[in-house]
Amino acid sequence: MAVSFDCSQINRDVDLMKVLHTVLGDNPAVIYFDKTKLEVEASILEKHIYLTGVHSKPQIEKMYLTLEDTANKIASSLKTSSNDEYSLLINLYEFLQKNIRYDKEEIQAFSKGKSNNPFSHNAYGAIINKLAVCDGFSSAFVLLAQKLGFECMLVVGRSAYSTALQEHAWNIVKIRNKYYHIDITWDARKYSEFDEFSYAYFAVTDEEIAADHNWNRSTTPVCSNLDFSYYLKNGLHANNARQLNDIVKAFAIITSLLENLSKSPWQLNKPVQEDAPVYHYYIHLSFSVF
Repeated sequence: MAVSFDCSQINRDVDLMKVLHTVLGDNPAVIYFDKTKLEVEASILEKHIYLTGVHSKPQIEKMYLTLEDTANKIASSLKTSSNDEYSLLINLYEFLQKNIRYDKEEIQAFSKGKSNNPFSHNAYGAIINKLAVCDGFSSAFVLLAQKLGFECMLVVGRSAYSTALQEHAWNIVKIRNKYYHIDITWDARKYSEFDEFSYAYFAVTDEEIAADHNWNRSTTPVCSNLDFSYYLKNGLHANNARQLNDIVKAFAIITSLLENLSKSPWQLNKPVQEDAPVYHYYIHLSFSVF
């Protein structure tokens, strides 16, 4: 079903598509139509917005209740396992990486002007179907971050992930009057490849993310703080070659120690758990030192 809205009274200089994307970004629970087929048609006298793939009222109510109930349960669980803002965001970041799969088939179809799974572009597809592309990931992050008490926005621009620049969406989150970029999509893809959490795009600055992201900076707040960086907080950041060498040496020592423990006659009754702090503290070095 398609629905149209007469926007003829709105100033012709207003970019309706940009306004619509901003509204949807701020309200990720609006999932009742196909985001991939938004259209704005304008003539000399008229201007209309067309929404296609609109669901029936019973479907809308059922989807909304399902999404809200699931999102509230996730948020409640994250709050229980977190004791401050940083751990709350880290737990959310890891939850999304672990529970949502990147929809490669949909992004391939979308790059050719088609969409086989419109739900992968919204929070419902990400949280309920556990399958999403970038705007689905970022919409899910906004929805859950808002429920956790954070102000969060969706950013639309272009980015590269082992390929040329393509259309992309990510987030900016506000913490204690400071702003940070969050790109859960690219880190979730790394998780799917290595089965290890990645934080390369967690709470980064404008300068850092601009290495492979382009966007209109005049539309977003300045992100210039590093105090929530996973790597700085965990001592996994090298400022020079000497520091990098020290970290690599420490990694080698701990790796050797763990290997010897596993062969020792007095070894532990059970193997070192993957969530043991010392294991995770160093294993990230194999992927994340820069």
